[in-house]
Amino acid sequence: MLFYNRFAKNYPISYRTSGVDVSADISVVEIGHNRTPAGLYQTLKRDVYILHYIESGKGIFMNEPFDKSNGYLVVPKELEVIISDNEEPYESYWIMFRGSTAPKLLAQLEMKHNCVFPFAHNRECISFIKDALFREDYSNEYEEAYNLQSVFYRIIALHMKDSIEKDSMLPSIAQKVASYIEKSYYSTITISDIAKDFHISRNYLYALFKQEYGVSPQDYLISYRIEMAKKLLKNTRTQLSISEVASSAGFDNPLYFSRIFRNRTGMSPSEYRKKSKQSKI
Repeated sequence: MLFYNRFAKNYPISYRTSGVDVSADISVVEIGHNRTPAGLYQTLKRDVYILHYIESGKGIFMNEPFDKSNGYLVVPKELEVIISDNEEPYESYWIMFRGSTAPKLLAQLEMKHNCVFPFAHNRECISFIKDALFREDYSNEYEEAYNLQSVFYRIIALHMKDSIEKDSMLPSIAQKVASYIEKSYYSTITISDIAKDFHISRNYLYALFKQEYGVSPQDYLISYRIEMAKKLLKNTRTQLSISEVASSAGFDNPLYFSRIFRNRTGMSPSEYRKKSKQSKI
C-alpha cells in the first residue's frame, strides 16, 4: 500500500509497505523516497535493515560524508546518526527488510554494520525502487509483496556484481581489514574476531598489518576511534555528552575512553571540546 506524508510542503515522504510476508528468510518491509530539509539531524536505533540510495544532495552518516555516488546501510540495534547538508540537503530512495539470512547476505558484501558505501549502480537501484513505489496497477497484496521482493533481489544482484568488480582489483588483506575497521569502528569488534572473519590467525594478521601500515590492527582501530571521537567533540550541532561520544566512537567504557583520549591527545575529551570551540584544532 502506498502512503504519502508531507511534514513540510517541499519535503515529501512517499513509502509503500508490504501487506504480507512472502519469505521467512528475507522479507521486504517497505520501500520509499524522501527529500530532507537542510541541516536535519537524527539519532535513533531501529529493528530492521535499510539500504538507502542517494539521488541528489549531500549528508553525513555515522561521521562519513555521502553524496549521489553513495548509499548507506542501517543495521538493526546500532546507533544511527545522520545529518542532512545545510546547502545541499539529500534526497534518497530506500528499501527496508528483515530476515534470518540478512546478516549472512550482507556479510558476503562486507557490510555487517551501519556504513556509507560507494556504489556505481545507484541510479539503477533508484530506478527499481521508483518503479515499484509509484506503480498503480497491483491487483492484490501478494502481487505487490512479490514485486517488492523482486526489487530487493535485483538490488542485491547489483551489489554482488559491484563486489566482484571490486575483488578483481585485489586489495591486500591488510587493506580489507583497514576498510572493515573504518566501517565498523563504533561497534563491538575485536581483532581476534576480525581475524576469524578473514580466515587467518591473529598473529598473521598482525604481521600483514604491521608490514602495510606500520602499526598493529589494534592500534589502528583505537587511533581511528579517537579521530572519530574528535570529530564528534568538535561538532557544535550535535552536542553529545562525553558518554555518548564514547559510545558513538566504539568505546564501551567512558572512563577508559577518557583515559585513552588523554594518552593520545594530551587532554581530556572535555578539554578538547572546550579548546576546539576557542580555536580550530
